[in-house]
Amino acid sequence: MPELPEVEAVAQTLRPLVVGKTIRCVQVLHPIAIKPQKPAQLVLGTEKQAIRAVTRHGKYLLLELNRGFLSLHFRLDGQLLWFTDVRELTEKANQPPHNIHVDIAFECDRGVLGFVDRRHFGRVHFFASRDASDSMKSLGVDALSKEFTP
Repeated sequence: MPELPEVEAVAQTLRPLVVGKTIRCVQVLHPIAIKPQKPAQLVLGTEKQAIRAVTRHGKYLLLELNRGFLSLHFRLDGQLLWFTDVRELTEKANQPPHNIHVDIAFECDRGVLGFVDRRHFGRVHFFASRDASDSMKSLGVDALSKEFTP
């Protein structure tokens, strides 16, 4: 299970790849990864939006958009994969002989970010604000923030 340090490492690695990029297209290949949201809610909330920042709160990876944010939780063994373009995604994702499992694909200006979780425990959700997310509202102070004190 990815813990806070692993999620922080993912955030640091992802920042140079996606910050400033626009999400052109979203493909929900396995809708279980966004339950209880509907695919249309995720697509309408994220398409044509620029990624302003990649942050983390606890074990949640957050992609802050022009309007709202994406919340990604890896749970037991979720991960992110970077594809150079849609062609590479199409050739490798959920297709023999590669059979690289991809649940959600976010096509950006350059490259495609794939959320992967073969066991379908991880989740991706779009929220218009932090107040719209019960999980975000219930989190305390982040362990690596300046506000965290003994």
